[in-house]
Amino acid sequence: MAMQIADDVFQQAGKTAINKTVDFLVPAIHSAKMFERVIDKKHVNPKDIGVVHDYCLQFLRVYTQFNACFYANEYGLWGAPHKDLDHEINGCRAAVLCQKKLIELSKKWHGERKPMMHTRIGLHTGPTILENIDYSERMNYTVIGDSVNLAARLEGVNNTGIIISQSTADRVKGHFAMRPLDVVRVKGKSIPVQIFELLDFLGDEGEEETQQLAMQHTEAFDLYMNMKFTESMSILVKLDQS
Repeated sequence: MAMQIADDVFQQAGKTAINKTVDFLVPAIHSAKMFERVIDKKHVNPKDIGVVHDYCLQFLRVYTQFNACFYANEYGLWGAPHKDLDHEINGCRAAVLCQKKLIELSKKWHGERKPMMHTRIGLHTGPTILENIDYSERMNYTVIGDSVNLAARLEGVNNTGIIISQSTADRVKGHFAMRPLDVVRVKGKSIPVQIFELLDFLGDEGEEETQQLAMQHTEAFDLYMNMKFTESMSILVKLDQS
């Protein structure tokens, strides 16, 4: 975690209440498919370890740059222990930048004939329970709750790259290019959740082509939800052929 956040956590040692509910934090679940394959192998290829090391180093730097608090190797948290007024934006910026870094690394790995890595990221915004378990020997700062579970479920259904919930999408609209994917009922939830693919930054930081793609997909999705299937399919076919 960033040094400022680490200082805040240690200063709160013995003071922060256990099971304290904080509204609208952003847990992010981040998994690397290549990493999963590497740790399952009986005989690990040194090239595989190099790929995992390169990627983990990059995404840790990015998450730290955008004030993420880590509570597990694959988890990130924005908005605690100190308030961050831009925590949804910072969480999404970190996710997008991680994917951009992965593209750069993939070119490097391809030239070195190393295996490729694919990642999935799920982000959700909602009430989260903070736990600061302070022992005399060690301190365990972690989060639990339905918001964390939903972020994990979004990562699990992810076949694209970055999936965000409606709750997060509403709060970062106007800052990122995104496209609606579907309304899904994830495991453990009775109420369907609308999900979006986070594609890129908006404005000068993002790719104009990606922003246009997001707008066209949004138009097609809106037509689909209004049962105008022919018009929706027509847009999608044109996008597929372009």
